[in-house]
Amino acid sequence: MTQLSFFNTTREQGEVLQSCVMAAKNQDDLVLEAYRIKRRLTPSDCWHYLIRTGKIDSTTPLTSCRRSITTLTKRDLLRNTEVKKIGIFGRPENIWQII
Repeated sequence: MTQLSFFNTTREQGEVLQSCVMAAKNQDDLVLEAYRIKRRLTPSDCWHYLIRTGKIDSTTPLTSCRRSITTLTKRDLLRNTEVKKIGIFGRPENIWQII
C-alpha cells in the first residue's frame, strides 16, 4: 500500500484535492533530494536548505517539511538517527538521514 503524502483533513475534492496531492508529492521529492545531497539533516536544517537553494520560499511552513520527513520515513527512504541537536526554536531536534 502506498503511503499518501497529503492528509485530506479539510475534505478537499476534485481538482483542488488533486492539486494538494501533487503539491505534497512535489515537496516530498524536494525533501528527498535535499537528503540525497546533504545526507543528514534536522527538519529545520532541511527547511533552511530548501529556502537557501530556492526550492521553496520562506512562507512554506516548517511543518510541511516535517510532514514530508514523516512520510519518507514511513516509506523507508529516511531514518531517524536518534542523534539530536538544538533546532531553530532552541529545543532539541532529531537528525534524519537517507537510507
